[in-house]
Amino acid sequence: MIIISLLPAFVIAQYRVPMKAIIDTYGTPDKTGIADESMYYIGYENQEYSECSGKIVSYYIGYFIGNSAINELCDYWCWILPACEANGFVKMFNENYVQQSTYSWINHENNTIFSMTTSYGFCKIICESL
Repeated sequence: MIIISLLPAFVIAQYRVPMKAIIDTYGTPDKTGIADESMYYIGYENQEYSECSGKIVSYYIGYFIGNSAINELCDYWCWILPACEANGFVKMFNENYVQQSTYSWINHENNTIFSMTTSYGFCKIICESL
C-alpha cells in the first residue's frame, strides 16, 4: 500500500520542527487555525491511492506549541483517512513497532508513539513524543 509508507517518514520528519520550516518545505497549508486546546495547527490535504480504497483524500494536521504562531514547534501530528485503511496500518505498526495496547505502538528509535482510533468512517492516527 503506497500511503502506509508515507505516514511515519512524513510525521517523524516534521516532529519538533518549527511551523515556518514546515511551511517553507511543503508550501502554504490548506487549513490553519487554533484548536480547542489553544494550540496552533496547520493542515495539508493530500490525494493518494490505496489498494483498499482506490483514490482517497487524506489530511495531515500538525499541532504546535510555543509562544508565537510562526516559531512554534510541532508537538504532534494527526493523519485522517478512510477507516478501511486501518487494517493495513495495524499490520504495518505490529510488524515495525512495539505494541503498547490494541491500538497504540511505540517507535523506540524515534521516541514516538502512534495511536489509532476509528469512527464515523474515518481512521485517525496520531504521532506524538514519548
